[in-house]
Amino acid sequence: AVVQSKTGYVDLSNIPKHGIHNGEAYGNGQCVALSHRFAPNLPSAGKWTFKEGSTGIVPGAVIATRTYGNGDSGKMAKDMPDGKSHYHTGIALTAPNAAGEVLIYDQWKGKGAGISKININDYHGEKWGAVNGGEPTEASREAVNLALSQSSEAERNAIIAGQSGKSVDIAAIPSTTVEEAPSS
Repeated sequence: AVVQSKTGYVDLSNIPKHGIHNGEAYGNGQCVALSHRFAPNLPSAGKWTFKEGSTGIVPGAVIATRTYGNGDSGKMAKDMPDGKSHYHTGIALTAPNAAGEVLIYDQWKGKGAGISKININDYHGEKWGAVNGGEPTEASREAVNLALSQSSEAERNAIIAGQSGKSVDIAAIPSTTVEEAPSS
């Protein structure tokens, strides 16, 4: 059941760090392969451009770290000076809450598709945005449905509430950490 917190948001305090990432691994298993699977008309990641701010971050939209907009197609964490990947992408499952947190459907090398929580204002120092051309489509809504089929009850409630335009409180879900972070 959906539990309303005092703030009026859906309470997701019992959702673990990551949902189970045991879904299908798309393409080569990197995050971009998942985004291209559900938005096949997107150009290569190094050519992505972004909407302003958080505009367009809605369920079914392809979102990514804005680092992709610099013409680079992504670097593995081991290749970055700080040892952290600054590149990641996935399909938004909720709109951002007031703190900038979003549930996404993502994958990374070694982990099949699943649900993660990210902060669009700070992912290893990078900001996220909605990818131009990655607006919700029937294909990207398939990703939302796949996420629903893999979700816990609390995640499912948050995704359904987010699809209906309700505010979703996902603040209690821990964000991705570098030890568990996607390296794509």
